[in-house]
Amino acid sequence: MTTHPDPRFQAAADTPAGQLARQLYGLASVRRELGKVANAELPGHGFGALVSVRKREHARVSDIAADLQVDLSVASRQIAGLVAAGLVERQPDPADGRAHVLALTDAGITALRAAFLEMVARLDQSLADWAPEEITQLAAGLERLATSFNAVAATSADADADTDSADQEVAA
Repeated sequence: MTTHPDPRFQAAADTPAGQLARQLYGLASVRRELGKVANAELPGHGFGALVSVRKREHARVSDIAADLQVDLSVASRQIAGLVAAGLVERQPDPADGRAHVLALTDAGITALRAAFLEMVARLDQSLADWAPEEITQLAAGLERLATSFNAVAATSADADADTDSADQEVAA
């Protein structure tokens, strides 16, 4: 690796967290490939939306957009494609008769399971020379990373909300 003129950058890059950041950036290609496998048979890159609908009971399109961290219009198009394909259905919201909630159809559940099996098969191919313990350790480490990262992100979001509230009070 080449040195950077800013010594802070080089010092950060040489830390364990810096090394992890580089590796996580490199994992983007793994995620893209798994996404291609998962979305191969689904309309409009709908795997993430299917997973989100599956995880939530009585989800609205706005919930799916939040889960996927996309604009509402993007989530709406993905859901419309999944509805047209018969994988998701809109049902009246029991709490608000004017709104609709989303649910997987039997075909949606089957498609989600098939996509998962394809992803597992691709990972099995890619990790054929790994010991099962290595895969288990990696999975546990990634789960721990996600938990820690999400906890910090939630704390940061709470702090940002508190700062916004304080700013609004000062402005008033």
